[in-house]
Amino acid sequence: MRRVTGLLERPNWHDIVTGEGLVYVDTEVGGQTLFYWREGVAYELTGLEIKFIEDVSRRLVEMLIEAGDYVIENGLFHKLGIRPLEAKAIKELWKDPKNDENLDKPEEWARPGWYTAMLYGRFDLCPELDAFGNIVGLKLLEYNADTPTGLVESAVCQYNYALAAGLIGEGTGQCNELYESLVLGWMYEIRNIRRINGRNVSVVHFAYSCQESSGEDACNVGLMMDAAREASENLEEAGEPGFRVRSLYMDQIVRAGTVDSDGNYVGVQYFSAPIDQNDPDGPKEPIEVIFKLYPWEWLVQDKFGQIAIENMLELDGTIWIEPIWKLLWSNKGVLAILWEVFKDTDDAKWLLPAYFAGEEPAGFNSYARKPLHGREGNGTTLVRNGQVLEQGPTTPYSGDTGTDGPYILQDLCTLPEFLDDNGPALHPLLSVWTVQKDPVGLAIRESPNCITNNESSFVTHYIVDLLPEQQES
Repeated sequence: MRRVTGLLERPNWHDIVTGEGLVYVDTEVGGQTLFYWREGVAYELTGLEIKFIEDVSRRLVEMLIEAGDYVIENGLFHKLGIRPLEAKAIKELWKDPKNDENLDKPEEWARPGWYTAMLYGRFDLCPELDAFGNIVGLKLLEYNADTPTGLVESAVCQYNYALAAGLIGEGTGQCNELYESLVLGWMYEIRNIRRINGRNVSVVHFAYSCQESSGEDACNVGLMMDAAREASENLEEAGEPGFRVRSLYMDQIVRAGTVDSDGNYVGVQYFSAPIDQNDPDGPKEPIEVIFKLYPWEWLVQDKFGQIAIENMLELDGTIWIEPIWKLLWSNKGVLAILWEVFKDTDDAKWLLPAYFAGEEPAGFNSYARKPLHGREGNGTTLVRNGQVLEQGPTTPYSGDTGTDGPYILQDLCTLPEFLDDNGPALHPLLSVWTVQKDPVGLAIRESPNCITNNESSFVTHYIVDLLPEQQES
């Protein structure tokens, strides 16, 4: 793994990347503008390093599934801050349809006609380098399981820049099948929902918050809609029904159902949405399947979330992507669960020792203190030998609660350091995108801080010494 400088810097790069959808390229910090996108530099990895990263990521998905089983079997929801109503839904929707792997375990079968879709996620990994800069190990820092962003720069901008800079060509490439995999992922999920759940799925809705002002959520949802739209076209070409895509704000989701004489809802409630996002008072249509770029830990805090949970447990209820059981994985408490499950196995080498705060062993005084929920390093504190090394943003993340606790303590693991020609040393974080269970793309963000936050920069990567299976046909 090398950091290569002196590469092409396009004079109009800002116009190019914003035109590609990276409208959130400018970050205002302390009265100055920082650029999230960086040109003139890239990270070079070998085909063997990429295969190693993909193999580890694939195993980490399997380990997360085992950790989810462990939470459910041992009733550990409370340790993750998950309440009984949410736990009930998670236990029900976690189950798989009857298949070759669970034929002898009927207690694990989902109800007939029941299937829960899972589309994507993103691992954040710390690379371990040898004296020559080769990646020889990886440590899981966290898994963004519910609302990972960064699709535009990962799938589109870095590929286009690598082409323009001559980094991709004969004998070189990029770990980037993200968009194509999302298209295939949508086809897979829609087919399963139709085959197993018996739904028609004529429309898929895409929702995000109207309060996110940078355009990041809107553009990430836009790319996801493009992938779904292409999936629909592919289904039609295969002789299957396609589907329409519609966007809306979370607060445009409307409750529907039976109302008594006093105007109160009776029984199970359902959801509908305006046909035209720009006409919220206009005609509505039922929400059968919805992709939401809005965290479950926020959604379940109010009455709407309770209604959503009751509704999703009905066979004709709304299907949410990502599913509510992603609360098991998007919660940093899963890091402590993973360590508890795998600490005495060979797979422990991919993990850092982690404990729920107050359960750590004596002398555990070098760690990252992380809230169960957070984003962009929010609420994270790095401690070395009992002294604070670095503090992340302190603005509360967790919606209306105003607090991000409780916390986990994860063994301190600082990102490797690369020298920069024009400033302080930089620390690269490897982010691996997954679709369903497969690794499909790599993104790298670097920061002068050990905590990767909103002051980091996205940097393109490319691959040399491609393996035969990595060569384009």
